Amino acid sequence: MSSLDISGNIFLSAVENGETAGYIIGTADGDFAGIDSIAVSPLFRRQGIAEGLIRRFCEIAAQSDSCSSVSLEVRENNLPARALYKKCGFSEIGLRKNFYSAPRENAVVMNKIIKEV
Repeated sequence: MSSLDISGNIFLSAVENGETAGYIIGTADGDFAGIDSIAVSPLFRRQGIAEGLIRRFCEIAAQSDSCSSVSLEVRENNLPARALYKKCGFSEIGLRKNFYSAPRENAVVMNKIIKEV
């Protein structure tokens, strides 16, 4: 796994056999941390790569003195992703109506406590 941290932006990638297997992009700035995007190549799915990326993202975010949780949005009908996030310790805390376009869809807001502050 490799990472790049510029001004609170976190970019992590997982490489398997010289090939990019997946990535995660987000922000950890002050007391806020959020995952913006995560993807795993179809060839590498169901091998724990997404879980590893999420775990490492949360470890990096927790290094901030004031950051206590990580949040994300996920399409309401993306049940596999919602199950993955729950497995990684995220809880569903809200709904954003019509958050996504093409197609228009609600977003489920999820949050994970990474440390007590």
